[in-house]
Amino acid sequence: EQRVLVLAITSDRGLAGAFNSGITRRLERFLVEHEGQDVKISVVGKKGRDYIKRRKLPLIAEFRL
Repeated sequence: EQRVLVLAITSDRGLAGAFNSGITRRLERFLVEHEGQDVKISVVGKKGRDYIKRRKLPLIAEFRL
C-alpha cells in the first residue's frame, strides 16, 4: 500500500476516557508502523479531532455526532 486512510472513531464528550485513549494510542502506533507511507486520517468525534490537531497529524476530514 502506498496510500492509507485511517478512520478513527472517538466520543464527543466525557465518560469514555479509556476508550478514547486506547483509540489514540493505537493510532500513534499505526502511524509509526506505516512511517514513510502516505497516511491520511479522518476522524469521528471531538476528542479524536482535538488529539489529532494538538499533534498536527495529517487530518483530511472530521465528523461530529
